[in-house]
Amino acid sequence: MAFKDRSPFYPGRPAPFELFTGRQTEIERILRSARQAAAGKQENLFLQGDYGIGKSSLAHYVRLIAEREHHLFSVHTYVGTMTSLENVVRKILEELIREIAKKNLLSKFREFFKTLLSNLQVDLFGLSVEFDIEDRKLKNLVDNFLPLLRGIYQQVQDEYRGILLILDDLNGVASLPLFASLIKSMVDEIATSDQPLPLLLLLTGVEQRRFDMIKNHPSVGRIFDVVEIKGLSPEESEQVFKKAFDSEKIVVDGEAMNAMRRYAGGMPKFIHEIGDAVFWIDRDNHIDANDAYQGALFAAESIGKKYLDPEVYAVVRSAKYKSILRKLAQAPVGQIFQRSAVKDFLSLEENKVFDQFLRKMKRLGVIKAGEDRGEYLFGNELIRLYLSLEGNLTAAKIKT
Repeated sequence: MAFKDRSPFYPGRPAPFELFTGRQTEIERILRSARQAAAGKQENLFLQGDYGIGKSSLAHYVRLIAEREHHLFSVHTYVGTMTSLENVVRKILEELIREIAKKNLLSKFREFFKTLLSNLQVDLFGLSVEFDIEDRKLKNLVDNFLPLLRGIYQQVQDEYRGILLILDDLNGVASLPLFASLIKSMVDEIATSDQPLPLLLLLTGVEQRRFDMIKNHPSVGRIFDVVEIKGLSPEESEQVFKKAFDSEKIVVDGEAMNAMRRYAGGMPKFIHEIGDAVFWIDRDNHIDANDAYQGALFAAESIGKKYLDPEVYAVVRSAKYKSILRKLAQAPVGQIFQRSAVKDFLSLEENKVFDQFLRKMKRLGVIKAGEDRGEYLFGNELIRLYLSLEGNLTAAKIKT
């Protein structure tokens, strides 16, 4: 049995630079804005896509290129758990300081930070940041967020041509009215100022988060160019699996590769969960169809527990509704289904609970209403793909 000490897959984390595959159109679109920012222009992008589609991995990938090739001082901040504007700004400041420390620039910022922080502690490797800041000063930073960014840039402009600020995972914060106002006022002030700031602002989130911001501040919709990403193609999915397994000198049978690619459904999160599970199940550095099936079966449980809301996970696995969901999940990506048409292929027992099913699934966000009366579709692709994966694996188990 081959001894293994590390998996080449990264479930639950952005893919590393060397494993990133595909997205060439989206990469070029973002890097075009990076080049313009490096040339002195302010750019605003919203990277949009379903849960699990790989937004964070793509943002991480283009960040590294923007920094290496276009000399942008880059910061990637996750703000999804923030519940106030003060917390958002504090989180951004923490990441800024962490990057400054990693780049050995703290000495340049000593005087700059004296006016902001009463106590700053950064470990030797710049991996953790601790600082004290009075509530009054934190509120002042919110009101003067743009001057803060200008001050950061003034300190690094000898080494960098601009700033790339990535605000990732907007769940929660996008619904704060003041967040939309902060973004809009900052963009407007840069646009009308005689002191331009070379800034590429990149927000990432599902489409609904952008709608939340527009609802709070309608003009926000006009400031962002939207870059939308879809699932990986079958060829791109196979390339990710191949790169990872090749790096560990593991041979994959054609049938096993086809199965993993099919089960993953073009969803990067699924690719890494399935690949990781298959890697650890394999015992001889030769992956066959049984390894692929067993790994996907294990990954399906992990995916459901990790990425679905607990209440959603419980209801989609309930015997009462599972058969209906499996049938609906076989529809193509983004497929709209008509209530009347669905009832035609349901069993008598399924039809009895169908109206109750629709009410519950709509409440949980598993299914949402379409534009016309009687139209429905899945709330997000992650749920549909999980149901499709779970249903396919169950069918394969029954056959064997």
